[in-house]
Amino acid sequence: MPGARLAFIALWAILGLSACLCAAGQVYAAGTDAGEIVALDAATGKKVWSAALGGRIDTPPTIHRGLCLVGCHDGWVYALRAKDGQLAWRARVAPWERRLVAYGEVESVWPAVGTVLVHDNVAYVNAGRTSESDGGIAVVALDPATGNQVWGKAIGTGPQRQNDMLILRDGAIAWHHIRLDPKTGTLSPPATFPDNYSQGGVLDGTWTMVRGRRSGNGFTLGKPGPKKEQTTVDLVAWNDAQTVSPSFVMARQKADSTEGKLNPADYSWKPSLPSGAQVEAMALAGNAVVYAGRIKGSQADKPSGFLCVLSAADGKQLAEFRLEAPPAYDGLAVARARIYVSLQNGNIVCFGK
Repeated sequence: MPGARLAFIALWAILGLSACLCAAGQVYAAGTDAGEIVALDAATGKKVWSAALGGRIDTPPTIHRGLCLVGCHDGWVYALRAKDGQLAWRARVAPWERRLVAYGEVESVWPAVGTVLVHDNVAYVNAGRTSESDGGIAVVALDPATGNQVWGKAIGTGPQRQNDMLILRDGAIAWHHIRLDPKTGTLSPPATFPDNYSQGGVLDGTWTMVRGRRSGNGFTLGKPGPKKEQTTVDLVAWNDAQTVSPSFVMARQKADSTEGKLNPADYSWKPSLPSGAQVEAMALAGNAVVYAGRIKGSQADKPSGFLCVLSAADGKQLAEFRLEAPPAYDGLAVARARIYVSLQNGNIVCFGK
């Protein structure tokens, strides 16, 4: 990544572009409002294929054994062949075929949201709006090769949360503070969560202009308080050695043992970013930390963005670029010494040698 330069710009002009991902020589992203998945050649940016689904899409697909798995707001999960975008199978996650109008489009009462989670060759997907509406959240486990159902469960009234992505946490399938057994779907007793836990989640890409705080508050390191060492951070990236945030980098071992209290003496280094920078996407590679976001104070009708590549060892700047638009929320992917960035103007840019 040192010495990175602009490699290509994929001119889509698809507004509502999701984050991108790179796998097996292709870059994938979703046109969220268009309900479209597009695959590009990772070396040239040329379109390989595109596929229109039955509704809006929240996130890029999950790539698993030659298939693109993606949940859609029509209440179904789709499996597209990664090589050509042809439909391999689809399965309904919504408990019934019922429709409503949301954001000007007809979609399911139970939209399938977020990236499909694959664990031990089982695909997990959920659908619904909140735990309090229309019977709650449907969670389904599927065979990723065929779409056949392994089990299905419902998260009903009680958690009082908007729907959000499923994640794997301590060997369990997690939805907010609820845990499900991956083999059976049995709900475990709710885990505790901090008092400042918000109604938002990982899917919430909205931002406030109060310092750099993200309104979604999907995951945090540290806790709020009057002392600087108790600052909460909302964007976190990590590997086995390091934990990085928009305001500091520290050893992974120290970050894991903070117990909610961040001590500046434990920081390895602090990033030096452009004036007015608001970090909205991060990536951690073996030798570099990549930050991208918007420049606060730029023209409201023409907001600009930035991309900075810093040394993972000491924070020394390796490269810096101005972007023609801010990145999509969490819109960075790093693969084969190249950086791919989804922009809010509908383009994907690639930096590398």
